[in-house]
Amino acid sequence: MKSYRIIFHLPMQNALAWDTIESEPAVFTNILQRLGVKDTEVIELHTLDDLHPNSLPGVQQVHGVIFLFKYIATPSHATPSPSDDSHGLYFANQTVHNACATQALVNLLLNSRESVDIGPLLGEFYEMTSALDPISRGDALAQHEAIRTIHNSFSPYFPIRSQLSAARPSSGADAFHYVTYFHAKGAIWELDGLQQTPIRHTDCEASGWQTALSLVLAQRIEMISAMDNGGIGFSLLAVIPDRVKVLHQSILADDSTEAVYRPEIEQIGSARDEDTRECIRRKHNYLPTLGALLRAMAASGDLQTLVDQHNCG
Repeated sequence: MKSYRIIFHLPMQNALAWDTIESEPAVFTNILQRLGVKDTEVIELHTLDDLHPNSLPGVQQVHGVIFLFKYIATPSHATPSPSDDSHGLYFANQTVHNACATQALVNLLLNSRESVDIGPLLGEFYEMTSALDPISRGDALAQHEAIRTIHNSFSPYFPIRSQLSAARPSSGADAFHYVTYFHAKGAIWELDGLQQTPIRHTDCEASGWQTALSLVLAQRIEMISAMDNGGIGFSLLAVIPDRVKVLHQSILADDSTEAVYRPEIEQIGSARDEDTRECIRRKHNYLPTLGALLRAMAASGDLQTLVDQHNCG
């Protein structure tokens, strides 16, 4: 009988590196909670129509939208010019790989301090960096141990995939990027950590900014799709007030709405429970279990049988 020695080589981790995280709304909501942000969550928008006010149950306000898209070098004439009138906006450049997801979230939150309780961690970070230039702010974020640790805690645990990815050439891999859209100073603003300054889009009132944003995003998506030969690799995540709290407040204001809103509250709660379980599964290290299973199969002879069947096939 052949003997098998099961060995897993774990890659060395750079203590200062930022890992790739998945663009799941539950991941972003959990990051918010770990950062100490209060009564705020992230949901996925499946269509641009979802941006329109009151189109989704419990969504009465949108703090901002995070746009994930397949990164393609854009001709300068197709990109809005950075704005010189962005004084008063918080903007940090992206100065490290893989940080753009949390970068987009932090850029949005630090511009939403009047409407969002960002908590002590981000509050202290804002006080520490508000007087710095965008590049220095980006460096400060990249080197912030607590924020980086929270970000990396949501990286899927799969060192085998990490090794394979590192061994393969990356020239053919698609790159994805996150940018933030929000309303301030009578206009829609785009914060892209790869640009020098914030980008000002269309002027609009706060009451109609979500509808105006849907038009801005439609144009952006059309441009990206055309440059990608019709590809549609993008995702929209909305940062909003906690829907359960909003619906409870609606019931308190008018108890006749309870029959309508109570099922929505229960549905959201069930979805959150499943999201929590999925986040745990995503981060769990299954390698010890897999190793034990393979060793048991080798001891029983089942592993050799599978190998022989594979070789015969």
